[in-house]
Amino acid sequence: MTATTARRPDIDNLRSAATFLLLAFHAAKVYDYSEFYHLKNRATFVGFDVFTGFVHQFHMPLFFALAGWSMAAALKRRGAPEIRKERVHRLLVPLIAWTLITCPWIRWIELDHIDHIHESFLAYLPSFFGLRFSWSHLWFLAYLLTFSLIYLPLFAKLNARTEDPVVTRATLVKFLAGMVAIQVLLRWIWPGFQNLFWDWANFSYYSAFFIGGFCVGRFPSVDKLVDDHRGVMMGIGLVAAACQIPYSLRLVTIDDASDWQAYLVRMPLTALAGVGLVIGILGWARRHFTGAGRVHTWFKESAFGVYLIHQVAVVACAVLVIRTSWPLATKFSVTVLGATVLTVALHEALRRIDVLAPIFGRDRPVTPSGGNAELRPVRTPQ
Repeated sequence: MTATTARRPDIDNLRSAATFLLLAFHAAKVYDYSEFYHLKNRATFVGFDVFTGFVHQFHMPLFFALAGWSMAAALKRRGAPEIRKERVHRLLVPLIAWTLITCPWIRWIELDHIDHIHESFLAYLPSFFGLRFSWSHLWFLAYLLTFSLIYLPLFAKLNARTEDPVVTRATLVKFLAGMVAIQVLLRWIWPGFQNLFWDWANFSYYSAFFIGGFCVGRFPSVDKLVDDHRGVMMGIGLVAAACQIPYSLRLVTIDDASDWQAYLVRMPLTALAGVGLVIGILGWARRHFTGAGRVHTWFKESAFGVYLIHQVAVVACAVLVIRTSWPLATKFSVTVLGATVLTVALHEALRRIDVLAPIFGRDRPVTPSGGNAELRPVRTPQ
């Protein structure tokens, strides 16, 4: 089996599925026990913690691995300077635009529901651009843009190599050991707040997936190594994720330095689960997630816009739903359904407004001198 950096349906479908999974994941965060979300329902259910804890193991690592694979594909078609310019255009513009459009509202709702600071939106707004700033879910774009610019020279050098590197099972074991070391040595100091400039645990961990994804897309030997071990790694990932259920159920906690024994057990498990599940998912998708019809095309073309919009849609629906006396299952279902409908509706309406194309990472239509608009080819931001 050889690696190919041509457009592959399984990679596109994985990216689309991971994006739409965000709707269920963030809706579940409203109702799980963990305090880390923009608003919380008064009653919570630890079953949602098991779900969000499991998804968290592989979700963002998979996004970064897919992005690394896409960088390998991009370097097959374009030079590094063009890619650098494209990434700035297709990632920085949406990051700035949607941070200004949606994040002030999300942060305002968070202050009201989590911090119990009740201010009018206009009175609060100036402070958002100071100590109350938050880029919410858009942190991913900031990290992805940074990784793309930092590692592009390295990727260009690797892309210029003519020989395929020799990799063995020991290579995979070393990668796993490195990921365990990152989690154990860095998470105690940087547990997970994504502020980019003081977050070395996430920076290192996600960098490894980004670089690893590039190597899978660029080198046939690495691709074969990963594919050959997909079953074993999926098993390791599932077992490691299952072993963390007691942490999700709060049967074991890590609250301070006295919990170092629990910390030293869980952190290696997070690395094993992350790497194992990502490799297993990549292998499974290559064989079973290869649809390329019109529906798949719509999901692929909508994924980036859905990612940009979904968080404010989830928060907007949840802020209404949590006020009701409905059963928890009903609240969650309505939140997911309402956020999905609202996200898709907003995306389908806004994507048709030509002037808004740049904030979705797209090129605006070109109008020739004759007056007939001609659309530039659209490349999905990756």
